[in-house]
Amino acid sequence: MRYFFLIAFAFSLAACQPAYLNGMPNENSPFFNIPVDSKLVLRSRLSVQAGDDGVYFQDGKAMRWSDVNIYRAYCALRIENKQTPQTVTPDTFIVAKTYNERFFKQVRGVEPVQVAATGRIWLGGVDLNDRGDGGYDVMAMVMELRSARQPQVSRLICAEWRVPQGSTYITVAKTRQVLGDYFSLELAAPGAR
Repeated sequence: MRYFFLIAFAFSLAACQPAYLNGMPNENSPFFNIPVDSKLVLRSRLSVQAGDDGVYFQDGKAMRWSDVNIYRAYCALRIENKQTPQTVTPDTFIVAKTYNERFFKQVRGVEPVQVAATGRIWLGGVDLNDRGDGGYDVMAMVMELRSARQPQVSRLICAEWRVPQGSTYITVAKTRQVLGDYFSLELAAPGAR
């Protein structure tokens, strides 16, 4: 029995993806955060329609939120002014802060209870999340951005739904893939500030 636990412990250690390997950033680790003062370089002009909160990216393509497959990795370049159409021009954005946060929780709504032979009547509701099958937390990596030329561009948020929930799974390597040729990411040396 003791050997079983030792083997299980060894496998759990092997499954870890440390943030740094041999002193170098591990871009495949969900524990490696993009360092402050890194540069996110936009290479293409982007259009944001009035009412939209930004531009979304998935599989190297720019799109609107309605076209995003939320079950796959995606990023959102957030814009502060939603009232008018905007254009984001090629620029270098400085990463001022990075952190992980709960991006949103999707919960199925309260369902009416149906009583046999009486049809659909409202006796109360059942929150399906109580059974564990209706809610899902999505954790995201957030980069607060700064640009003197385009202060309306506020942040890049990247997320990927995975199990177990409540953990951040988006990695720097996956973020690069999601953004495609629209952006390049130049990592600052950690602690260089």
